[in-house]
Amino acid sequence: MELLTENFKTLFPEFKDTDDKRIDFFISLNSKKINKNYFGKDYGLVVFNLSAHQMLCADRGSSSNKGALISENIAGVASRTFQSISANNYDSYYASTGYGIEYLRLRKEHACMGWFVT
Repeated sequence: MELLTENFKTLFPEFKDTDDKRIDFFISLNSKKINKNYFGKDYGLVVFNLSAHQMLCADRGSSSNKGALISENIAGVASRTFQSISANNYDSYYASTGYGIEYLRLRKEHACMGWFVT
């Protein structure tokens, strides 16, 4: 999959109204962090899911640094409870969005595959 904004928006139509420059920024940033040889055919999916995750976290502001949302009261009282990132593993940051969960799944899938490659 080619790392184009139009491919990103096709895969994630919920970002159809997001500015192309913003999407391009995250794709460019993550394409430099992710090893194309390691992820092979899933490289584009990994970059796109990580980019979507980071865009959502950036939109949340400082709450993205609080860990996964574990409870929220919407019945008249505005309160939110977050699981501390320092109290659990680093993966909780990614588990805060569906895109992050898919990124983790792909990362773990390829980590397992690495054990069988000689």
